[in-house]
Formats: sequence, structure tokens, C-alpha cells
Amino acid sequence: GDEEKPWDAALISGPVVLPAGGELHADFNGFARLTQGGELFLFAHPDSEVPEGMILLDTCGSEARQTAPPAGSERVCFDINTPAHTYKGCVEDGESAMDWLAASHAVPCHA
Repeated sequence: GDEEKPWDAALISGPVVLPAGGELHADFNGFARLTQGGELFLFAHPDSEVPEGMILLDTCGSEARQTAPPAGSERVCFDINTPAHTYKGCVEDGESAMDWLAASHAVPCHA
């Protein structure tokens, strides 16, 4: 079917690594798409039809910012705030991190 999926109109998409924590019981290393509604859909591969999971951003509270990566990591990480947990999203370089932060700041507060 050609029905629209919420992630078809993503603000940004790309490969992201999320260390385990919160609702993530294992490290996620795949492809993420962020929607205007603040839904971060997690896919195993860029062409996966069905997301592995979804994290709902809380853009009403503290502003997401770039954070230090895990020791020894080449990646650049940024905060992904949800009501219950602050995840880290880790990407290949600072430019990607800034793009993800800009996109997450574009998500309106839905409180």
C-alpha cells in the first residue's frame, strides 16, 4: 500500500547510534528518522519498512545540546531528551550532530 507513514516526512534521517538506557534495552545502531511531531523512529536499515521502535522527544524542557562521546569513541553525540530519560544520539561527525540538534530544536513543544 501507499498509505503515508509518519516517518515519510522526516525532518532529518540518518545513521545514529544510541547507547542502551531508558526504554532501550540494548544499544541501537541503525537508521533514525525524526518527525515534526518529535517522534524518533528507529530502523535496523535505511530501507526497513517497519521501525524497531520509537522514542518521543520532549522539546519542552531543557534544550538538547552536544555532549561528549563515550571514551575512546570517534563519534560525536548529542542529547535526545524524553520525558523519562535523556538518551545520547551518536553520529559520525560534528556537522551531523549539529544537523540533528537543529532538527530537534525545530520540533515544537507539545506540552
